[in-house]
Amino acid sequence: MSYNSSMEKQIKPIVIISGCLLGQNIRHDGGHQREQWVIDVLSKFVDFHPVCPEMAMGLGSPRDTLRIVERGEGDLRLLENKSGRDLTLEIVETSKKLIAQFPKAHGIILAKKSPSCGYRTTKIYDEKSGRQLRKEHGFFAKSVLEHLPNFPIIDSGLLHDPLLKELFVRNIYCYFELSKIGETTSEVQKFHQRFKYMLMEHDPKCVATLGQIAANSLKLKDVKDEYAREFMKIVIHQKPTIKKRVNVFFHLYGYFKNDLSKTEKDHVIGQIESFSRGETSYLSVLDLFCFLVSSKDKEYLKGQVLLGPYPKELKLLKLID
Repeated sequence: MSYNSSMEKQIKPIVIISGCLLGQNIRHDGGHQREQWVIDVLSKFVDFHPVCPEMAMGLGSPRDTLRIVERGEGDLRLLENKSGRDLTLEIVETSKKLIAQFPKAHGIILAKKSPSCGYRTTKIYDEKSGRQLRKEHGFFAKSVLEHLPNFPIIDSGLLHDPLLKELFVRNIYCYFELSKIGETTSEVQKFHQRFKYMLMEHDPKCVATLGQIAANSLKLKDVKDEYAREFMKIVIHQKPTIKKRVNVFFHLYGYFKNDLSKTEKDHVIGQIESFSRGETSYLSVLDLFCFLVSSKDKEYLKGQVLLGPYPKELKLLKLID
């Protein structure tokens, strides 16, 4: 079943978020880092749980700026700029406490470049020379990754990349749907069938592997947990490509061979090939198959999450072509 407005009565995904992105005045300068899309659009479809590691450390706002320095090979420290005070132990312990207090969430959005919250965007400096060495994760973001592997995560800088934004929201809803599965093997199998073609966009080979887990042919103690772990690992780390998506479209086309005239078949194949050359958008081909599924009444395909992995009102696929 794909997402649409009729599902608004259901429980929404929970997303942990840096409070400053919601407009809270908790930044080091006493201001905020409001993300308008998050507030105006995404907030309608998810429930936010705001956090701020630096406020939780008792630093207050406004406060001295912080930065991460490298003292030796891999020895990273969180220091106050003016005083030079070392807050590494405090941020590590605070991060653990905050994560332990998280509600059962389905994703996290963090503040870009922050020495605590930045995800892939935090500057690391050499302590002696002061020069920038590289960019990586802030201390809190790193702790999230360690404690919650294969968890949907992004920061406000990366959120402006349409491809990364779309995949992040897709992964939130994947995790949300996983959380609804019951404990029986049959429910895991039903989930797997619904996500079959979406999984093929990420890794065609994984469908059979995950199918074995779902059927419990490996005699696992906890089928649901093992399936969820492997599922999230794939959707987060194996990105869709044009080649994979073309493969999925041809699989979908196979369901309609006996329902279409030659002219209609040529049109569908032409649209897929046009997409493969970058001349037609992904969304336009997906919409074509949504129309075919509805008009030809293909019950199995109606249940495929690929055709609507999250609320259409988010309009994310319009941005990625």
